[in-house]
Amino acid sequence: MRLNSTGRWICGLGLATFLWLGTSNANALDIPLTLGFSIGQEVQFKPPPVGQARATSLMMSPGYKVSDNIRVDLGISYIQDTYRRGKVDFEIRPNLMVTLPGYSYYGRLNLGFVHLYDGETGEKRPSIGVALGRTLTIAKLPFHAEMALNPRTEKTKKDKFRLFWIMEARVGFTFDLQD
Repeated sequence: MRLNSTGRWICGLGLATFLWLGTSNANALDIPLTLGFSIGQEVQFKPPPVGQARATSLMMSPGYKVSDNIRVDLGISYIQDTYRRGKVDFEIRPNLMVTLPGYSYYGRLNLGFVHLYDGETGEKRPSIGVALGRTLTIAKLPFHAEMALNPRTEKTKKDKFRLFWIMEARVGFTFDLQD
């Protein structure tokens, strides 16, 4: 098994950029960085069987606040997929998050590079997903919960590629590194 070379470069470049921006010299420039952690559970709803449990994932998301209402993140996700008999995999999700001014609701658009470690060539096509969520501050820590729709192409048990519609529930928290 080998890591997809495109995903490896994107992941390495994203982490290097975040580490560079996260240094004390960059923070002296007043750069609004964030760091999020979350856990998610996927459920398949098309093709049948509807409601089949899929991957459970842990995600780390370094990010940059473009403005008060817009943030870009690079989600790096460690996945264990029950559909694939518990195989471990990685996913990279560049995200664009937009919050409603004055409300705690947000929308997120993500580009998923899936099956970077364990997947067929046809399964490594980028996927575009959307999420709707809400933030809630508890003890000065901004928690978030969201529901996402992440369609992607996967190999079926009959060795054919098919579009799978995946719904994901994700909860976590995000630190504002500027404070």
